Amino acid sequence: MAEYHDPSLGGFDWAEILTTVRRRLSFHLRGWESADIEDVTQDVLLSLVRFLERSGAPVSMEGLVAVIARRAAVSSMRTRSRRPPTQPVLEEHAVTLDDSTRRELLAIEEAVEARAFLILEYFRMHQAPCVELAEARAAGVDFKQLAGTTGQSHVALLQRWSRCMKRLRDAIGRGEFPWNRPGGEA
Repeated sequence: MAEYHDPSLGGFDWAEILTTVRRRLSFHLRGWESADIEDVTQDVLLSLVRFLERSGAPVSMEGLVAVIARRAAVSSMRTRSRRPPTQPVLEEHAVTLDDSTRRELLAIEEAVEARAFLILEYFRMHQAPCVELAEARAAGVDFKQLAGTTGQSHVALLQRWSRCMKRLRDAIGRGEFPWNRPGGEA
């Protein structure tokens, strides 16, 4: 890379560095939109400036750019693969459901509520240690919140809930709990 002797820019030809970074990222991120590559380019340049501020001029600017660009590309690919694809968010009033879809969603919600009620009732009748946790879950209380208000350990509450769920699964397996009644009714 050619040297550029402007002291405010660290003596490097930043236009050439920018071109090199874009070329390397275009190679590593083949198929990505140019706007996405530009975002990663900015990350690489920021990392490069931070390195230069911390360590001074490198032995090989080309080598440093290659390493930072490759690491940024890998990091971006990992981030993208972990993130689910998003769809545009619509305003609530913009979402319109036809009658059959609305009825289907209502039936699912009713089935979930009925089963939640049955689970709570089962624990009230058979499993005294599970009632507190089942009521908290039914009320939408997080176990961390419950731990804070009751003075119990969050881990202990999670372990107890796990044992409660095992008891429920065992009861379903033995037919003591009406989980799969015909017609979705529990």
